[in-house]
Amino acid sequence: MISQILKMLMFKKDIKTTQLAREIDVPQQTLQRIVAGLSPSPHRKTLEPLAEYFSVSVDQLTGKQPLPEELATAAILSGQSPSSVRQVPLLESSDVACFLKDHDPALIKEHLATDGGVSKDAFALTMSDSSMEPYVPQGAILILDPVRPPRDRGFVLADIQGSQALVFRQLLIDGEHHYLKPMNPDLAAFPMRLLREEDKILGVLLELRHRYD
Repeated sequence: MISQILKMLMFKKDIKTTQLAREIDVPQQTLQRIVAGLSPSPHRKTLEPLAEYFSVSVDQLTGKQPLPEELATAAILSGQSPSSVRQVPLLESSDVACFLKDHDPALIKEHLATDGGVSKDAFALTMSDSSMEPYVPQGAILILDPVRPPRDRGFVLADIQGSQALVFRQLLIDGEHHYLKPMNPDLAAFPMRLLREEDKILGVLLELRHRYD
């Protein structure tokens, strides 16, 4: 996401990577990796001068908050489809099931920008526990799509019948059996469990983001 946003900003400013690196005193190789999408979570000390140069916030630069409206025009002129950037609602875990049913805007905490290719029902939430560390840290942002079909060894958000909270797990498929697997090897309190008929997958992970605040 930051790669696309940075390309938009650079197009609008008509500045090349080499010149931008000199302007903000960031190593050219570091900036090239960000533009190429090879560094999806740059260090904040790199993000801050970039954001200041383009007069946006760090959250706007990284897609955590909507960009200024005029950047939609820049996206079109730079050859990107307007659908390549979509706003998805950030929800509380306890509100996901209700939101998917009623799409009540009052349940939305904020909107996050993400790549196109997600359905209109896609949503985001914050990883609430450490059951998936070190692969998915507590506090990470999960962008999920309830329309995308789940696949073996993918990651899903599930509503377990009788459980008070939704769970985010890796999905393992073995013939007709589907299992939900935690990733943290140090927590025996989160065992692998069989996904039953009464349980429901609410979303498939499309994107994982780390927050530094």
